[in-house]
Amino acid sequence: MMTTHEWLTTQATPLLHQIQQTAFVTGIGTGELTQAQRDYYVAQDHYYIERFTQMWQAMEKQLPPELVARQPKTLGEPGAHETLEPSAAAAQIKPGQHNLDYLAHMEALIAQGDGLTSMLALLPCTESYHLVAKQLGTRVARFQGWIDYYRGPEYQAMTEWCWQVVDHLTTQRAITQSELAGYLRAYEYELLFWEKPMH
Repeated sequence: MMTTHEWLTTQATPLLHQIQQTAFVTGIGTGELTQAQRDYYVAQDHYYIERFTQMWQAMEKQLPPELVARQPKTLGEPGAHETLEPSAAAAQIKPGQHNLDYLAHMEALIAQGDGLTSMLALLPCTESYHLVAKQLGTRVARFQGWIDYYRGPEYQAMTEWCWQVVDHLTTQRAITQSELAGYLRAYEYELLFWEKPMH
């Protein structure tokens, strides 16, 4: 029988495939990304992660303490940024509107104060990075460090914890159509996030 998180992933599969086929993701695997493209991505993701971390902490307060206690620790994503070799110019790049819109989307859902709603808003970011890195796999690549971080055991454990939270919470109630729409909308923003550095 399919778990809730597995069902969710099937709903997001078309968008995930689009993400995996973007020129930026392909470029991580081949090493064929310009300095400007990498600087733009790192600048956007650095800003995003700072806000995402705050939202994650808000979500934790909405979850049962016994679930939060099982959450694994990760090394943090700034190290993954460094593997993309950003230049000093990245620090001068402002957040794009697609970035701000994505963050506003998640913040609005988290403000509803429901742990499942909040996890579903944040899940596309967490799980898609792991699934993208798994798809890129093990290869001799210039940006192998980025791939290894997101496909590695620590990040995989965090992704699996998120899935376990979803599966646990949905034993108590079903996902609403609004929550599913919020989850898929976050995936659409993820796709934009990967497309923008190549424009």
